[in-house]
Amino acid sequence: MASCNVYTLYDIAIFGINLYPAASQPLSHRKGKNQFFTPACIQDKTRFIYKYEILRLHNIFLTKKSESYQVIIMQNEKTGISQLAAAASRLIDSSPGLYLIISSILLLLVIGIPLFLYVRKKKPDSYGLFSYAFLVTCTAVYHRTPFLSLAEVNPDETQEIASAMTLLHDPVYWRSVDLGTHGPLATYPLLLPSLFGMQIDYASTRLICLAMLLVSVFLIYLMFLRTADRVMAMIAILPMIMFICMTDYWDFIAYNAEHPVALMVVLAMFLVHKSFPADGKLNLPYLYLAGFTVGSLPFAKMQSLPVAFIIAVTTLALIWLKANRTLFKAKATGIYTMGCLTFSVILLILVTSFNVYNDFLMRYVFGQISYAKVKYGIITKISILMTNFDWANFFGWNYFGFLLVADVILFFFLIRHKLTVQHKHVTPDNAVFSLSATEIAALSLSAMATAMSLYAIYVPGRPHNHYFMLLTLPLGILTGQLFISACKTFHKQESRNTYVLLFILLTAFSPFYYKYVISSYSVLLLKNRLSHEVLTINSRKFISKPTERRDKAIIAAIRKYASAGEKMAVWGWENKYYLQSGLIIACKTTTLYLTSEFGDTSYYSRSFMQELETAKAPVFLDTVAPGQYHFTNRRKHGFELIPEIKKFIFGNYICMEDVEGVRIYVSKKRINEISGNSLKTETTEGGKKWASTLEIE
Repeated sequence: MASCNVYTLYDIAIFGINLYPAASQPLSHRKGKNQFFTPACIQDKTRFIYKYEILRLHNIFLTKKSESYQVIIMQNEKTGISQLAAAASRLIDSSPGLYLIISSILLLLVIGIPLFLYVRKKKPDSYGLFSYAFLVTCTAVYHRTPFLSLAEVNPDETQEIASAMTLLHDPVYWRSVDLGTHGPLATYPLLLPSLFGMQIDYASTRLICLAMLLVSVFLIYLMFLRTADRVMAMIAILPMIMFICMTDYWDFIAYNAEHPVALMVVLAMFLVHKSFPADGKLNLPYLYLAGFTVGSLPFAKMQSLPVAFIIAVTTLALIWLKANRTLFKAKATGIYTMGCLTFSVILLILVTSFNVYNDFLMRYVFGQISYAKVKYGIITKISILMTNFDWANFFGWNYFGFLLVADVILFFFLIRHKLTVQHKHVTPDNAVFSLSATEIAALSLSAMATAMSLYAIYVPGRPHNHYFMLLTLPLGILTGQLFISACKTFHKQESRNTYVLLFILLTAFSPFYYKYVISSYSVLLLKNRLSHEVLTINSRKFISKPTERRDKAIIAAIRKYASAGEKMAVWGWENKYYLQSGLIIACKTTTLYLTSEFGDTSYYSRSFMQELETAKAPVFLDTVAPGQYHFTNRRKHGFELIPEIKKFIFGNYICMEDVEGVRIYVSKKRINEISGNSLKTETTEGGKKWASTLEIE
């Protein structure tokens, strides 16, 4: 009893400490359809955080320890990473205290090794760098392991996985699948596990997501080596490493199109750096590859177009500033422009060859333009951006806030140094540091990429926090470049040591301290174990015991009439049933397209009808029901509202089961195959009864 009282007092102490740093975090409520984070909806920040911490303490005091992960494995004979991740999660879940200790040790090693090398003035060799890279990779994978075996936490991720499963059967994008704002370069990477005989699932997808981020950081490290030594470059990438390792927010953990975009942006910037070597001679092959990467960016996600544009413009400006002869400038410009257009030309040839050019144009070009045309004014969109920033910063353990503060301080150091230099008589004896042309180019490119990433987040005017993955790495690159440049302004070793230590404390150690000491994360982890509601704020939105029971009943009903690898049409936005049943997408047109967000709804209605008729899917799943995601009201979003679809479904399908409002329609052909002619009359009469009860009043 005494230990229980002590634990409760500790919880209350943590709660009191957490009120202060959390009081600056806002909450915005979304009220009804298309009412996003308008200024009128922004609520008092302190009141939200107070309620949020009360809810977290409510979990501690009044709830029992949560059970181990519930993993729904897809019906597939291949070996899946999810099974291995689930086993690892159960092992970690059995000892949360040990998990917490190991997590802290690994993160402190990641921070401490570069600091130790700097203080001792040691230069790591290739073996040492490889060992550190291995440590960072192990740390990142260790921290992501509890999330790998989770079921759906983001519907976009689920749609990506379902589309990848479908592409294994029909690899032509815009013929078999279409993901709206996501392009083909965001989906095809998810096919990699199938090359090694492994299934495509949540775990493999999230590992690919993590690999993209780690490769990006490695490329950034190579970029920093152009203007810094190995140790300073290691220190400069620390903020990004800490963010990747400590992130546990569901909207950052789940795979989204922002992850391949982030990798491609970094790759494009890396190739630009390689195109301008220190000797001043342009490297034309790297320049072409840089253009090819930039030109490919919009086909991962059209939202990245502003970032691609500014990288291209900055690169062209650097060509004309650095090249000497006019003829060579024109040649380099032509090569870079040709690189930018190469992927578009290849894609146009492919979509024309596979007869999907019209779909590409209507869906990915005009559809994106329509999606970006929101009705909000500038003030409202700025309010949405700022509110989303507060959310993303809060759940990113203040990564964005700490880096912005660091950027302001570092920029001040550079400006102060510049003003000081202008008032000094410089001689060879008292020469002071000045930015080289390479550093100016690197700072300019990273600053413009950061600004355009923020603009790309602003343009859609939508409250999706995963948009801020577009900002994560460009902001980290800018901070690292500023740190390296500002460090050279200190001539005294003592001052430079203090500067480096403060940078590490602000950008790397502060997020660690905030998460593991100030916030209630550690307390909740020890009390509730590695449950989904501890590690993410999205606790009951997608995963809960009632949801799991309902989904298992739905999958059991589907499997009575279809087997893995067959097609299924889904009405609504519940792609998780593809993954859980092993079935693939029958209709590339989703219910989301039949709203006004993507343009001409009549085009999408006709397309959906054609896809239904062509696919001849044995199962049509109507997921518009209470408790489902996004589409819950059949009176507003039911397929019966579209006469052509209603006629086709009632004429060719029979509703065999209804699980908590989710209706499983089975084709008459499949029913006859399963039941035989003896049950044909009985099922038809049952179908008429169902049809009569499903009319919308």
